[in-house]
Amino acid sequence: MLGPRLPLGSPGGVPVGVDLSWLPFAALVTWGLATEHFPLVLPALTPTFCWGAAAVAAVGQAGMVLAHEFGHIYCARAFGTPTRRVTLFLFGGLAELEREPPSPKAEVLVALAGPAVSVALAVGCWALWYAFAALGWAGVEITADGFAPGLLTTGLAGGESLGDALRAATVGVLGFWLLVNAAMALFNLLPGFPLDGGRVLRGLLWGATGNLKKANRAASAAGVVVGGMIVGLGVWSAASGGGWGAAWPVLMGVAVIAAARWSDSRGRLRRAVSGVQVRSLMRPVDRVHVVPDDATLQQYFEGSVLGLGRANVPVVRTDGTLAGRLSVRTLAATPPDRWPLVTAGEACEPAPDAARVRPGVDAIAALSWMHHTGRTRLDVVDGGGRLIGVLTAADASRALHRAMDLDVPAEPQAVLSPAPAIPPRPHT
Repeated sequence: MLGPRLPLGSPGGVPVGVDLSWLPFAALVTWGLATEHFPLVLPALTPTFCWGAAAVAAVGQAGMVLAHEFGHIYCARAFGTPTRRVTLFLFGGLAELEREPPSPKAEVLVALAGPAVSVALAVGCWALWYAFAALGWAGVEITADGFAPGLLTTGLAGGESLGDALRAATVGVLGFWLLVNAAMALFNLLPGFPLDGGRVLRGLLWGATGNLKKANRAASAAGVVVGGMIVGLGVWSAASGGGWGAAWPVLMGVAVIAAARWSDSRGRLRRAVSGVQVRSLMRPVDRVHVVPDDATLQQYFEGSVLGLGRANVPVVRTDGTLAGRLSVRTLAATPPDRWPLVTAGEACEPAPDAARVRPGVDAIAALSWMHHTGRTRLDVVDGGGRLIGVLTAADASRALHRAMDLDVPAEPQAVLSPAPAIPPRPHT
């Protein structure tokens, strides 16, 4: 469900980005806070102050979602599992671990680390809210039993001065963040995969049975049940007059069901294609458009780019060995008046080891390497360096039902090695 990402930086060495689906969600949250929540919680504040408080609250909410995900990340690092990237999207955050935790204990602790961060943030927000309310920032008095009227719902005063308004808005925002973190912790602890509670369940079943496949199947089934219950809650809310607000739990429930079913299907697919080699999925060289190394760039441009619409093509020598690849970048680096004079062998970019693979390598290892490096194709070469085919993500995905989304089976592998196990690429 993820699409283009807007990069936000790499705190702690982990790339963080925003999926485009998060932008309308953030706008909707800001609008709801500014027009409904804060006017109710802070009735004395002007609309301008409500919109300002809503913007701060929405940005803080995104930060707390990222903090939740980084709880998973740092705990996973302690068990030797690096993280590929973190993405904010429509339903929250997603930390993409390079591989599954190595043991049931690691699975449980990594899953609990995110909710633990959310609980800690909720406690911190409550402590600040209580302290500021006790100081009279919100115009409410703490009663003898420690209760403050209008904690999160209504009645906070805004005062007449700018300072009073800022202080009241601060208390209102802290109250919202308290709700966000408490809800995030409770929701994620529901016992259905892929929620954190489902991962805890999977880890416990894994430890009890010693069988990760069975544990994954059971946790995925629990995820379908939990997702169905969330959908049912949304339908009940709509029937009870919940309006458009009821659509959100329905969407969340459907997403949980889809992710749970996908996880189960992924496990079944991995077992079904276990042992399949690259040669079974590649496109043989007789079906691949190649350019001889003695062809000129002009011939490549007219025959490949204009004639067939193929810009990125392999260049082979007369003995069939792979010389490299041509692309529009090659043409751009060469003046057009020299295209008839420069040969493909002279201008092609050498294919690095990371872009080549042997035909006997395990297909899942090769596809995982493509996923890890962001490549869409690998040139398949034999022991003498002769091109015998091309493995593309599109061809393999059609054959293996989205195998590009499978987890990396072990450390990322430099797939030119004749065996599947090759040195891992350093994590950055």
